[in-house]
Amino acid sequence: MENFTRGLDMLEGVSSEEEENGGLGVVEPPQTIEIVKKIEPPQHLDREIQAYEAQETIQVRELEEDLAQKKVERKSLKRGLEETTTALASVEQEINKEH
Repeated sequence: MENFTRGLDMLEGVSSEEEENGGLGVVEPPQTIEIVKKIEPPQHLDREIQAYEAQETIQVRELEEDLAQKKVERKSLKRGLEETTTALASVEQEINKEH
């Protein structure tokens, strides 16, 4: 239980010793604030990240357009194959009738 209380005190910025002394002493800011500050990228990295995201967005759009074009081509080829198959079946029937 004592470890749990110490953990809470650390998050709140009050040590067990300070609490025992009536809360007198310097209260440190929560450790989580320091961690967040360390994680924040510098501004030049923000610009690089934005440029990278813009480039990736453009690339995704190009890929989506290519995919749409490939689907149209595939549909056209499929239609041509069906027409050829139908024509071939008709020719085969005529050949079989002649023999």
